[in-house]
Amino acid sequence: MFEEFLKALIEVLAASTKLVLASLQNEDALPYWLKIIGLSLPLIAYTLAAYYWLRKILRDQMHSVLVDPETFWSKPANRDSIAAYGKRMKNSIPVIALANYKGGVGKSMIAANLAAYFDKIGFRVLLIDYDYQGSLTDIVPYADPDHLTFTAHAILKGDRASGLRTNPQHLGQSFRRSYIHPAESELSRIDSELVFQWLTGAITDDVRFNTHRYVASDFVQKNFDIVIIDTPPRICAATANALCAATHVLMPTILDTVSSRAVLRSVAMFLNFRDKLDLSFKIFGVVPSMVNASTGYNDRESKALEYLQSELRSNFQGRLNRATGRQEPVEVLEGLPIMHKVGLLHIEGDDMAIFRGRDTVIRDMFAKLGNAILQDVGLRVSLTPETDPPDEDDPAAQSVVRLRASA
Repeated sequence: MFEEFLKALIEVLAASTKLVLASLQNEDALPYWLKIIGLSLPLIAYTLAAYYWLRKILRDQMHSVLVDPETFWSKPANRDSIAAYGKRMKNSIPVIALANYKGGVGKSMIAANLAAYFDKIGFRVLLIDYDYQGSLTDIVPYADPDHLTFTAHAILKGDRASGLRTNPQHLGQSFRRSYIHPAESELSRIDSELVFQWLTGAITDDVRFNTHRYVASDFVQKNFDIVIIDTPPRICAATANALCAATHVLMPTILDTVSSRAVLRSVAMFLNFRDKLDLSFKIFGVVPSMVNASTGYNDRESKALEYLQSELRSNFQGRLNRATGRQEPVEVLEGLPIMHKVGLLHIEGDDMAIFRGRDTVIRDMFAKLGNAILQDVGLRVSLTPETDPPDEDDPAAQSVVRLRASA
């Protein structure tokens, strides 16, 4: 409505300007004030016209991002950004991004429990919560919950204030060596502002690499063994940042038709994004989440699993990772499902289920998934004096011993 009014006003001013300029041909007959108006009208018309077209260009840019976010994602990176990225990634610690455009598939739950398992067997874990809903932030316990500082947005913005960027929150309860950069609802607004500022040139650095620059810093590389990033279920700066920082991507999904199709769209976009920016992350696999029975997949899940496996083979079997030169098919981790267990439901004040020792199924399934990830990223478990001795009745500890024996 405003733009229509502005456009009409410009047309009226343009027409008035023509009339006044025509009258100015007979300058001697015109009063002084009319001459001033005659000179001012063109300036006003041109100023409003410039404002109108600038506003239209900016609106079209934002419309393009909101309606077709791939235009933001696939914007080519400059050579300096790509060169710096490649150099930093050569000796990076594993960075695992949990990503899927479908919400409600258990990304945050899996991120929290993998962190708990890795912490339990002696690894120093850094969690980054980029989901504006803050589910991961709510799940994990804190050593000092009364002084919680939300710092995920500072990393996303590429904040140069080291005090914000390098002070993650220490996790509590049975966590011993893990930290998190928590998220809050403001993260969504900050994400949108970041995209707008970059597109309009207010920010010149490629904002998609902000998290990569932080994760590649000496602070993270020297103080942690693994980074886990939880992402929102949408295309945005946070998801792009997670992919640019990741060495591996884990994609949880529920085994149903809607979720399976969302996985296929997500895989296609992630791989296209990887190729466009010359990234090197590997999609570790699609992990079935919230599986109903511990004894196996039911009929509905089996049909969805078969469909998903078939489509992934057809579309991505021979997909080449151009950064590494290797073919990396995207596969469903059929033998590593995460069951739907009551013990995984979060109750404030409770310790993580892996630490509680009441449900061996929970510990066992995250031990299997966690060890598969460790093997793929090239890490081996080495028990140190800081690590608790393995409990012979603990499936997680037994799997650690087996992993050491095979190392």
